[in-house]
Amino acid sequence: MAQVIVGFDGSEVARATLACAARRMQQGDHLTVAHVVAVPEAFLESPYFDQALERSREHGRRVLDESKGALPPNTPATTRLVEGPPARALVELARELDADEIAVGSRGFGTFRSAALGSTSHALLHETDRPVLIVARRAVERELRLAATATGDDERQTTVVGYDGSANSRSALEYAIRRAEASQGHVVAVCAYHAPADWLGTPYYQSSLDEHQQRARELTRGLDDLPGVETDIVEGPVVDALLRTAQARDAAEIVVGARGLGRFQAALGSVSHALVHEADRPLIIVPSRSA
Repeated sequence: MAQVIVGFDGSEVARATLACAARRMQQGDHLTVAHVVAVPEAFLESPYFDQALERSREHGRRVLDESKGALPPNTPATTRLVEGPPARALVELARELDADEIAVGSRGFGTFRSAALGSTSHALLHETDRPVLIVARRAVERELRLAATATGDDERQTTVVGYDGSANSRSALEYAIRRAEASQGHVVAVCAYHAPADWLGTPYYQSSLDEHQQRARELTRGLDDLPGVETDIVEGPVVDALLRTAQARDAAEIVVGARGLGRFQAALGSVSHALVHEADRPLIIVPSRSA
């Protein structure tokens, strides 16, 4: 049983995020659809503050009412109106409800306008101690299409996980395995390798490439023995390797660890930010302490 909080502002991205969260639900899971009311700070010293705040609350209540129509029938879900800075409000709600995940859209409108590469989800990734599901703009069409064509039949879905041997990538793998075990899914652990680009054309390039490949084999040794797990050692930059593998495997989602080492160093920087830009399917970022 999992409790998932979905940040919802009524935008198309938010609707796709809600549809994605509903699609990922397993038996016994529950959704809490949350709209964050930003306190109108511009009116703090104004006699119109209470009026402006109530208007924001009323708008939030209408948005939450609209969210009910974006869910499949009989979805176990409740709504919550919360106030404050968006990321902090979602983190506090997650702690209050002991939520397992927080789901937000990237490049939405309203409260979530700045999205994963801006203030809300970037701050969320820094502040939360639990996995964050991000549906990027490129994933919106796919998620809405999946929601519209859902048959209710169970399918064995594939999850692609970025793995570099770090503690954080192990946390990401453990998270994916737990979900796969509950849904009889399949996990592909991707370990990318490539030689420094500035060595291309030198006599050392191939030997460096071979060393990196051997290192990837060592890092992934034994993973294939885990139930439902397959390893894939892929040449190329991490982001490209993950995206190519996800597309080739028709993966349901991509999972990476936060603040990993090696090629996943600063997952809140180049790797996860690039994935949020480029992924055409949901991205889950897992902090090590959530494993």
